[in-house]
Amino acid sequence: MFRRKFLKAASGPAVVGLTAGCMGGEESQATEQATPDETDAAGGDTATAEDTATDTEATETTSEGDEETTTSEGDVPDIEGQVAEDSPENLEVSNRELYRTDGGAVGLRGTVENTGEETYRYVEAEVTLQDDEGDALYEFIDEQEEESTVTLDAGSSWQFDVVFEEADDMSAVTAYTVALEGVLASELTPGEVDGIYGDADEVDPNLEITSHELTREESTTYVTATVENAGGENIQSVEVTVTLYDADDGELDVFDNTVEESEDVEALAPGESWDVQVEFEDIDMREIARYVVRADSTLV
Repeated sequence: MFRRKFLKAASGPAVVGLTAGCMGGEESQATEQATPDETDAAGGDTATAEDTATDTEATETTSEGDEETTTSEGDVPDIEGQVAEDSPENLEVSNRELYRTDGGAVGLRGTVENTGEETYRYVEAEVTLQDDEGDALYEFIDEQEEESTVTLDAGSSWQFDVVFEEADDMSAVTAYTVALEGVLASELTPGEVDGIYGDADEVDPNLEITSHELTREESTTYVTATVENAGGENIQSVEVTVTLYDADDGELDVFDNTVEESEDVEALAPGESWDVQVEFEDIDMREIARYVVRADSTLV
């Protein structure tokens, strides 16, 4: 299943920053509680220095080249941002905005534009949070989750939204980098979806896998397959398994689904077909290079 993913860099500074972040949060809360008393003592008409600084930060807009970075919500940390130079050609981030959610987490949203003349597939944005020495503290990925963005046509745009939910200590973060990924549709070969190839492993003499296809739709990824009874007897059930492999042909995971004779599904007679759908859950699709479909039957 495709969804936003989080990767936390395993490093010393991130662990130390966790303690510092907790201490900083308590100090901020104490300051906010003390401010109303100070305002009441001054007759309620005097703005504090913190209020002034907050209002300034809420409306701050900076320009970096042709890209615009905006901060919102007032209490968003001051973090410098950039777009990775090795992002795909003709995929550009036209604007970026830091914000804070109702739950207090910091997030980054932006717009990716396809400025070229060819269609891109499988576009995603990865945001790396760094400390003042340039070391990576956290990495977050926002993969496209709407069917309309599975294909990014020439001249079209897509908005990414990354929430740093698991960033324990934002006070240690001083910069972020947005890296884009995408594949030109013209570079995909027939039968390939987002760089993933599919094969059929027909080991059951009673079954023939007549078709199979990988589909990415909204937040779900699945393989649909059509299996035909190539034998001479009725089939009671068919189990279809999809095995996922990485680029080194290492097995990543196995998913399955079963169609069986019931009140709603009749036995599969010779020459007839069943359609089966196998969904993937909790798998990083970027690691997958190919899949193999296999079908096994149980005779009536």
